[in-house]
Formats: sequence, C-alpha cells, structure tokens
Amino acid sequence: MLQHLIADGDVTKAIIFSATKRDADLLARDLHAQGHAAAALHGDMTQNARNKTIQNMRRGKIRLLVATDVAARGLDVNGISHVINFDLPNLPRIMFTGSAEREERGLPASPSLSPR
Repeated sequence: MLQHLIADGDVTKAIIFSATKRDADLLARDLHAQGHAAAALHGDMTQNARNKTIQNMRRGKIRLLVATDVAARGLDVNGISHVINFDLPNLPRIMFTGSAEREERGLPASPSLSPR
C-alpha cells in the first residue's frame, strides 16, 4: 500500500511515521534501495546526523523522511505535501471528545495518508 501512496506525483515531500527507531531505519533503507530519495530520522541518531538529514530534506535531496513521532516534533521544513502514518503508535484506547465515559479500541487497518 505504501508503494502505491508514494508513487502518486502529488507526494512531493512527505514524512512517514514509523513506530520504532529500528523500523524507521529499515523502511528508509528499503525505500532508498528501491530508488526513492529517503532517509530516517530518530532519537538514536547523533545531533549532527539529525541536522544533516533535516538540511537535506530542506534542500530537496530527501523526498521521503521516515521518522519516529518523537524525532519529528518541532521539525522546521517547508513544503511538506503529505504525512503518512506507516505504523500507528500503540494507543490501546481512544477517548472521544464529549463522551468521557465512553472508550473505544482503535485498530489501524492500513497506512493512512494525510495531505498537509
């Protein structure tokens, strides 16, 4: 499904969220091997490596940034066309606004794509 989403010409610069640092590395490596301009961004990287990755995305050298949610907080990158949730975080309960007494289980069915 991800291949279909990123093949869309409207996806010019995207952040793909992964649940773990390991998965971010693996997915970025796979995408790069398939010919996509992709890189990972997560907390196990040195500050210098994170800065270089963000700078490369700003300059257009990276089209697909595979990041953990923690690493992506506060990113200052213009022109993000899409945000893709490849792995959803482990959220066992979803609380609905206006119904504090009602709890539902959230089950992700597939990656989701959100135009920015």
